[in-house]
Amino acid sequence: MLIERERAEALAKLERALAEAVATLSSEDRLLVQLRMENGVKIVNLARLAGVEARQFYRQWDQIVQHLRKSLEAKGYDKDQVRSLLETNWLVQVDEEVMSGPCSTQG
Repeated sequence: MLIERERAEALAKLERALAEAVATLSSEDRLLVQLRMENGVKIVNLARLAGVEARQFYRQWDQIVQHLRKSLEAKGYDKDQVRSLLETNWLVQVDEEVMSGPCSTQG
């Protein structure tokens, strides 16, 4: 019981840290996070609506995840905690390359 409560408190702190990190994003990136994670809109559909190539949105998404990862790690959270939060709470598969290093802008 105590362990579960401590785990829940740690998760709540991590979620607050994520919300703070999201708040530092540009309004466009925050909108992308909202559409992608809260509403479940696929990146390819966002690109279609915007009239651009999906590759552009995937790059932008990779940069957003990179920013959030770095922000959380700067607050003392490790890669596994960040991955767990993003996959569990946002129901998204976070690309290993995005989680482990700078994103590639080649395409």
